[in-house]
Amino acid sequence: MTAAENELKTICKFLALSGKKVTDRHGHIFTDDMIRDDGTIFRFDENGYLDGGTKPAIESADGYVEYRQKGLLHRKGLPAIYDLASGVQEYWEGGKLMSVYKEEQ
Repeated sequence: MTAAENELKTICKFLALSGKKVTDRHGHIFTDDMIRDDGTIFRFDENGYLDGGTKPAIESADGYVEYRQKGLLHRKGLPAIYDLASGVQEYWEGGKLMSVYKEEQ
């Protein structure tokens, strides 16, 4: 098995936002929860990073969830990403993908 074949693949929908402060088009950081038209909820800390504290930082109506700490995917010992539709759970710590689990259908 090559290193490329051994790499874990993520289903993360918002990987581009990892570790970044999220701002509006005027450069103002988001510090309040935001709800998109499709019902997806984004939670931010006081510094503009995706961070829901004990709640998911991102959650959608279709059962997709991301836990983040200061913008990085992180949830020690529990899945930081899970998607009810696909049955995929991803374990992340400090922005690093540790393992991927897929429930049998």
